[in-house]
Amino acid sequence: FIEKNFPRAKKVLYRDRETGISELKLRRIDAFIDDFPSAVWIVSQNESYLMLIREPLNEEFYAWGIRKGDEALKGQLNTILKRWEEQGVLKRLKARWLPYLFKD
Repeated sequence: FIEKNFPRAKKVLYRDRETGISELKLRRIDAFIDDFPSAVWIVSQNESYLMLIREPLNEEFYAWGIRKGDEALKGQLNTILKRWEEQGVLKRLKARWLPYLFKD
């Protein structure tokens, strides 16, 4: 994204998020790129200093972890998810709990 849109920008890698966020808050850097869930959390904790630019740089998939080999539970979860999708429940849950990601 940076190379395509800002080819002359100096790119800096940080060992951890906290350093990058500190540099951004101190105006030593102009932007900080992170994965979306982390960026949402960071901005929510620093709303007076930071703002989120919602620009997808890739496609991410969400999943539930369940016990390996538990096909019965997997089937139940898939049935529930399908029903929620058909009834619009899944869309409402995403909008409530992941509002930055799934807003209309």
